[in-house]
Amino acid sequence: NALSDIHPDDHARVSAAGAAAIRIEDPQPYVIEYRVVHADGSIHWVDVKGRASFDGQGADRKLTAFAGTVADITERKAAQQAIRDSEQRYTMLFTSMDQGFCVMQLHYDDNDQPVDWTYLEVNPAFEKQSGLKNVAGKRASELLPDLEPHWYKTYGNVLRTRRAVRYMNEVRELDKWIEVYAFPAGEPESKLLGVLFTDVTVRMRMENEMKHAAQVLQENDKRKNEFLAM
Repeated sequence: NALSDIHPDDHARVSAAGAAAIRIEDPQPYVIEYRVVHADGSIHWVDVKGRASFDGQGADRKLTAFAGTVADITERKAAQQAIRDSEQRYTMLFTSMDQGFCVMQLHYDDNDQPVDWTYLEVNPAFEKQSGLKNVAGKRASELLPDLEPHWYKTYGNVLRTRRAVRYMNEVRELDKWIEVYAFPAGEPESKLLGVLFTDVTVRMRMENEMKHAAQVLQENDKRKNEFLAM
């Protein structure tokens, strides 16, 4: 039986492709990938290409030969599956993480100084953390026209040195403090930068309030000591 070695789940596809290839009227090239089960139980993928030959015309037309090639593509299929699995894991992480994440492409002026960037990709948490909406495909100068120059300088240094940085700074235009981890993404010529960030505005405000309260207490204590000394 020609189908005995073919994986049961692929029988129908292979049969349909074979029938189309030897059809007297309008035969189709036989091009198909399917699984075969070896004697040891292992499953292999094959890439099969073939074409039927016919002789005669009309009612006398008959199939005379079928020639083709068979190539084992098991390793290629495994590599493709590994890529799909990796992409699936990346997508799951990308969409589920609570940190904002974006991939940006920096733009430079004639003096090779970074002056802008385009948001290429952002995760769902980006909007929540930054407060910016519908940013994919837009430039920073469009969304944040008064952004402090140090952001461009910092990101330019990351790409120039190819070294990641972690720091915390204020985005005055957004009235937010953010904690940032920026790293090169892709080859140097791509000018791509990955940025992970978290809105730490509430924490910074609490710390500033505590510092202010400590200063007030320290000042009151100083005045009390001066009064007692008198």
